[in-house]
Amino acid sequence: FKVNLPLVDGNSSTQPEDQGQTIPSGTERILLVDDEPSLSAMLSKVLENLGYRVTAVSGKTDRYDWLRDLGATDVVGRDAVDETSGRPMLKGRWAGGVDTVGGNTLATLLRSSDQQACIAACGLVGGNDLPLTVFPFILRGVTLAGIDSALTPRADRLAIWKKLLLQV
Repeated sequence: FKVNLPLVDGNSSTQPEDQGQTIPSGTERILLVDDEPSLSAMLSKVLENLGYRVTAVSGKTDRYDWLRDLGATDVVGRDAVDETSGRPMLKGRWAGGVDTVGGNTLATLLRSSDQQACIAACGLVGGNDLPLTVFPFILRGVTLAGIDSALTPRADRLAIWKKLLLQV
């Protein structure tokens, strides 16, 4: 599983859409950890439209059907991504993921990722520590990609959002 993001030079006014790159599609299982309804809705729909099977995580059981209606193949509770056994590796389940929580949730996602998975992290409401070993990175080739949109130029952010919205 590979994630190919548009190359953006922070000092350039070149828009990602001008570079002729497309958003990759696939059929792998992606885990989406986010309780923000609007972000969950958009990401689920985009990933579903690209062919991915999305498993959404929610702490609110009343949102399960809603998340499925938006494109999630499956919905699980927060406890499914809060594994505390301390085992350095878990059974590989995810080809990729998006985590807005951080802490042990992010560590669980990384430890349960498949070979060559890419996990995007963009939050730390669950903590700023990352309790895990290097095993997911060196034994499975997992990539942890930090997302920092705050310093990305506004024009580049708008171009990326436009490209994503075209997938909804």
